[in-house]
Amino acid sequence: MTQPFSSDFLRAKLERPTWVEIDSEAIRSNIASLRRRLPASTRFMAVVKAEAYGHGAIGVAHAAESAGAAMLGVATPYEGQLLRAAGIELPIVILSPVLPQQAASVAENRLTPCITSLETARALSGTGTQVHVKVNTGMNRAGIEPDETIEFLRAVRAIEGVEVEGVFSHFAGSDDPDRTSAYDQFDRFELLLRELRAAELRPPIAHISNSGAIIDMPEMSLDMVRAGIAMYGLYPSLTVSRLVKLVPALSWKSHVIETRRLTAGARVSYSGTWVAPRETTVALMPVGYADGLRRALSSKGEVLVRGKRRRIAGRVCMDLTVIDCDSADVEPGDEIVLIGRQGDEVITAEDQAEWIGTNNYEVTTQITYRVPRRIQEIS
Repeated sequence: MTQPFSSDFLRAKLERPTWVEIDSEAIRSNIASLRRRLPASTRFMAVVKAEAYGHGAIGVAHAAESAGAAMLGVATPYEGQLLRAAGIELPIVILSPVLPQQAASVAENRLTPCITSLETARALSGTGTQVHVKVNTGMNRAGIEPDETIEFLRAVRAIEGVEVEGVFSHFAGSDDPDRTSAYDQFDRFELLLRELRAAELRPPIAHISNSGAIIDMPEMSLDMVRAGIAMYGLYPSLTVSRLVKLVPALSWKSHVIETRRLTAGARVSYSGTWVAPRETTVALMPVGYADGLRRALSSKGEVLVRGKRRRIAGRVCMDLTVIDCDSADVEPGDEIVLIGRQGDEVITAEDQAEWIGTNNYEVTTQITYRVPRRIQEIS
């Protein structure tokens, strides 16, 4: 059965001849595989920020909850508010620092904010809000310093109606070939936790592990782990081991909407940057950079048409892209696969990332709101 992820007012998007399919069973399978790496007592946070890494946050949240996720992770209060509006009741942790002026919305939507300032904690006074304190153990991006944490926690605990549920940090290189920095960060975090315990200030939940650490350093799991990219069936980097079998959950598809026969020497798309090297058939695909098909894929990215890899011809436009199909008998209505499998061939998010010099995270998160997400459930 196929149904849309998003709200009713967006269902008209499904009439577009391009869409993303999300295999909810793959998400549940990935969560189960990752949880097998963990102690039974370790909780699992499903990170669904950035529209679930482009997969559609509402549908993924439901799939994650059914797979045993204890919490959801988002980046902003707005992302959490959208999940609450969709009826999601799991605890939702905001993983980026929250400003004092966001406190009212955080409390109203029953969100668990990341705090790194007493001003934000005081703005939550009297709301009964649970908070997670972020500590900087070496990434130097966000968080209070370890040697300031005891004093900070004492000050927060003195604020009426604010409960410190968690303390956490973030690895800078758990998926690097050399994981020395990750081990150093974990040592700093463990030392802090021992100091907090001695001072009777250790919160109930401590967490630092992300996807790379879950797979290759499960000994760092602590009370909870945060799974992002791996939950979607993608590995954080080429150097992360394949000890856990992951199944990609996302496929991106479209249809041919027009074909054209070109003679050798004919130019295609803006500025005529691609010249037909021979007589060829080109197909028009109703997908462009406004949908998240990166302009950097011009004349070098590939898609699947009738089970074969076909090269993008010329510049990726805002709404349309031309595909060189050579002598293939291609017709309007034929399926095009941008990411996923067609017959014996497959194009992955990693393929697109390699063509434009980025990572798989950026490929999936850049698929824009114009492309409807459809969740596939096994009946």
